Amino acid sequence: MTLQTNPITTLEANVFKELTTLEVLILHDNQISTVDANAFSDLTALRGVTLHNNHITTIDVNVLNGLTALIYVEISDNPLKCTNCEMKQLRMLLERLVYGNLTSAICDGGTLLADYDFDDCTGVSELTTKTTTRPTTIVTTTRPDLTSTS
Repeated sequence: MTLQTNPITTLEANVFKELTTLEVLILHDNQISTVDANAFSDLTALRGVTLHNNHITTIDVNVLNGLTALIYVEISDNPLKCTNCEMKQLRMLLERLVYGNLTSAICDGGTLLADYDFDDCTGVSELTTKTTTRPTTIVTTTRPDLTSTS
């Protein structure tokens, strides 16, 4: 589903309800600042989501919880507030995806999300989200084909 370049500001809970076969969700170049933790809850077949070039400052890691087919998330070009310990959890989740694209997600202070020091987040433990994990044999720098099949 392609929804880029629209005046979308908020992704509310269950906004994509009943789109269980949706595999690709293109949401880049909008004005999204808020993503509810249950915005993608019914998207069990979702493989990829693009959220780059929006106004997102933080993402509740639970928004991606249960998306077992997910292999690609793009969140670059957002003013990410990395002082939030949930962003550490998001980074940990992106590290596990086949195409997590941590090399382009930049915190509002200019530091890459991949390099941000989350030492103050001692209470944040390993994630228990159920997502597709990165196979150890894959080495790639290209994006997957995100051609929508739904």
